[in-house]
Amino acid sequence: MRHAGIRRAAFTIDIGEEHSFQWSGPNAVIATLGALTGETTTNDRIETDVSWTARWLLSQADGVVCVVDSQAGRLEGNEEQLRLLQDHLGKRFEELPIVFQLNKRDLPGVLPLDSLKSVFRSPRCAHVESVAASGHGCAEALDVLLSLVEKARSR
Repeated sequence: MRHAGIRRAAFTIDIGEEHSFQWSGPNAVIATLGALTGETTTNDRIETDVSWTARWLLSQADGVVCVVDSQAGRLEGNEEQLRLLQDHLGKRFEELPIVFQLNKRDLPGVLPLDSLKSVFRSPRCAHVESVAASGHGCAEALDVLLSLVEKARSR
């Protein structure tokens, strides 16, 4: 899907960094992409910094792509990350467009899509299957998010 004034760009985001870029044209878009790690830490100082960064990034967000590991053994960790996302967003969780990128769909032992969709949902969400290692579904997740954001802005 193409969006007015938006061109595709290749980019890499390292955990803890934030990158901004701008496209020119009649419908210029400024996109700020931030990556937050799903790993937990025992270092209280680092955890506090990550929590503050997450809250700040999410307070500025027009939408979120939440990557979910589809493996059955990761369900509990994914559910914890969803709780943290809900906590960081507060009441915005009900309003913000969210794409749940259901990742690692190529591996054996992944949970059924219906099961994942029943757990990972919000009032304004979509789901995209992906295999991030090969890039399958990653651009689609961003396209779907842009569509949801455009729809939310037109309300």
